[in-house]
Amino acid sequence: MIVVMTPEATSGDIEGAKKALKPHCRQVHVSRGADITVLGLISITSEPDIIEAVASRLRGVERTERISHPYKLVAARADRSTVYIGEIPFGPGTFGVIAGPCAIDTKENLLNVARRVQAAGAAVLRGDHHKARTSPYENEGLGEEALQIQAEVKQITGMPFVVDVLSVEDVELALAYGADCLRVGTRYMYTAHLLEALGRQQQATIMIKRGFSATLTEWLLAAERVAMNGNSSIILVERGVRSFGTETRNLLDIMAVPVLQRRLTCLPVLVDPSHSTGDRDLVPDATRAALGVKAAGVIVDVHPSPEDAFVDGRQALLPEEFAALMEVDVKPLLGPLGLKLS
Repeated sequence: MIVVMTPEATSGDIEGAKKALKPHCRQVHVSRGADITVLGLISITSEPDIIEAVASRLRGVERTERISHPYKLVAARADRSTVYIGEIPFGPGTFGVIAGPCAIDTKENLLNVARRVQAAGAAVLRGDHHKARTSPYENEGLGEEALQIQAEVKQITGMPFVVDVLSVEDVELALAYGADCLRVGTRYMYTAHLLEALGRQQQATIMIKRGFSATLTEWLLAAERVAMNGNSSIILVERGVRSFGTETRNLLDIMAVPVLQRRLTCLPVLVDPSHSTGDRDLVPDATRAALGVKAAGVIVDVHPSPEDAFVDGRQALLPEEFAALMEVDVKPLLGPLGLKLS
């Protein structure tokens, strides 16, 4: 069961509600979002009717909701969450675009891409300092030097940025360089101590890519672990799952987006058209599909010289191709779908 506080609820109201509800469950988790605070009652020991009666008398409580899923704090609610990366909203009625190179190679390249994708309509910059590669012989990025580059480009352009984190040490390092969003890659979705560390910090939003063989419940339980540790500013990314086909890099599970956003979770869900397809020619099609199911946005690989990219050059758009994507495939569809660009 969850207890939703009013937007006007004070810290005293929240602490009072927590104290009053604690005798009726084993744990009360306070989850503070951008707009509202939710109290998650874990392992309730009283009848739900009794808890609802107690909550109805508490100052600052808006309503209670009974949750039957194994995940409580990130379950679907009447009011879906709007989550911010910097000041950029991702949620109902908006379509946010994140773009940039998969891995940072030089400051010149990142600044070039940042200026051009920003001019085309992207609001958030991506670019990783360390790539988790299947083969130990593949380029794994510049490390801390890339974070320094990312921070400098943010200072110049004002674009908030998303960066991959592979360990607890990565979390601390990325925050030190001003990262606005920390992303958990597909290989690290099950890493409990990393998810817990991400939940304990409040500086940055958390982005969780779906594990390439993860069910929706497993994916949401990863988000739940973050929320249980205190940070409910979480965005999910559908990046494709592993299948028996070889024609695309992964199998884009596009229907996971409406199932999640309409039925299962309050969190916004993005689509990664680059990693799901692995082919720049298919990125516009996957982006239109993301719009069609009203995903909260997309995260797109863009590089000024894909043939020279450290990783994943085959799926990266040129900056001019990204501009065409925005003008031809994104902006004309926003109005008919009742969406606006973040």
